[in-house]
Amino acid sequence: MVEAKFIKGSLRRHILVMTFSSSVGLIALFMVDLVDIYFLSLLQNTSITAAVGFAGNVMMLTISVNIGLMITMGALVSRSIGARKILRARRAATNVYVFAFLLTSVVAAVLLIFLGPILDIMGAVGETKVQAMRYLYILLPSVPLFSLSMTASGALRGLGDARRAMMVTLIAAVVNAILDPIFIFGLGMEIRGAAVATLISRLTMVAVALYGALYIHRLYSPFRVRHFKNYLRRILDIAVPSILTNIVTPIGTIYVVALIATYGDSAVAGASIINRLAPVMFGVLFSLSGAVGPIFGQNLGAHNFKRISRTFIRGLQFSVIYTGLVALLLFALQDYIVLAFRATSETADLIKFFCTGLALPFVFQAAQFVVNAGLRDHVQFRQNLYRHHSIRLFRRAVVRDFRGAGRTFGGRGGVRHSGQRGSAQVYQKPRNQTRRRESHGLKKRLEPPPGHLISNAVDLFRLPVALESGHDIQ
Repeated sequence: MVEAKFIKGSLRRHILVMTFSSSVGLIALFMVDLVDIYFLSLLQNTSITAAVGFAGNVMMLTISVNIGLMITMGALVSRSIGARKILRARRAATNVYVFAFLLTSVVAAVLLIFLGPILDIMGAVGETKVQAMRYLYILLPSVPLFSLSMTASGALRGLGDARRAMMVTLIAAVVNAILDPIFIFGLGMEIRGAAVATLISRLTMVAVALYGALYIHRLYSPFRVRHFKNYLRRILDIAVPSILTNIVTPIGTIYVVALIATYGDSAVAGASIINRLAPVMFGVLFSLSGAVGPIFGQNLGAHNFKRISRTFIRGLQFSVIYTGLVALLLFALQDYIVLAFRATSETADLIKFFCTGLALPFVFQAAQFVVNAGLRDHVQFRQNLYRHHSIRLFRRAVVRDFRGAGRTFGGRGGVRHSGQRGSAQVYQKPRNQTRRRESHGLKKRLEPPPGHLISNAVDLFRLPVALESGHDIQ
């Protein structure tokens, strides 16, 4: 029986367990690229190191799209699990699988068609461009399959199965670390060997992820075009902002690399090492969005608004503490990092510059991840609540104002609610009640009735506060 794990228990523990477990998987995912560039840097060929940098930025676009899709899967599944609607969770998972495969197929096809111009825009020329294209022609066709592994991993996180979600990318990273030296040095394939090793590790990732989601948890249902059309709007509501949020960073990185490319391959090699090192060191922060998303989702499904607020606070506190510790660690180890990658001249200067002053600002990106994770789940849920409660408040306002208007302007006549929903009847007040009311004077008679439209309209503005505090509007 699938259980909503996050609607009870310690929030701090849930955040730590989900964040570190999912970060192990995400760091392992980024570690694949870091291992590639580490072994290729041992070849002492600046063109190859720079080529992996250019190729990695292109691949980072696809990874960002897949991370957005993973977050979408986690949000939809966790929300359904929190509401204890297992069939809805299975249908959501199936439709996200299909949507992810179709979308990433289009993305991969576009990148393959325009690969040459894209590398030209980034500043890759000569041998560096040739090596980058060799690397990408092997990896880009695997992007649609890679999307299935990422969305299946998001489904496991939505279910609260953090251990299996962690194992998906961890096993892939181990496979890549074993195969890289074999293909690069043993078979002499150099940059092609790194691409083939990464391809095999991704196929392993697909197998492990789908085994956990489809076989262990049975998180799928028969595909129906009708269901896909119904779920498409929900998927897009979460996927579009999630993908756009995640894709901003690689786009900015591509622009920066294009500027750095004017200073030569040594500068690009330094930027490439930094762009592989930063996700590994701050992978815990990058995983916050996917980690706290299921916590938000399950508590929203269970209408647990106070826990949602506390989840925001705990997530932000964790971001500040972790960023400070990593910044100190990078500052202390900067010389060892330069030595490990055998960096010299401009490459070494860029690495030291990053380790000295560019680590602390990552705390703001982490805060953005936490806020976005909550808003993604929150917006659609609040829209549904507004739709239901606004209709209720409008009916209440109309009936009360109709009744009040009758008392004020109808003399002895008025409107009385009959006790049945949506019905009212005209009645005549006793003559003595009319006389007592008239004796209060003109000022009293002209005051707004208790059910005045303005006072009821204010209820609509009080609705968000009332819903989040768990109280009804009286």
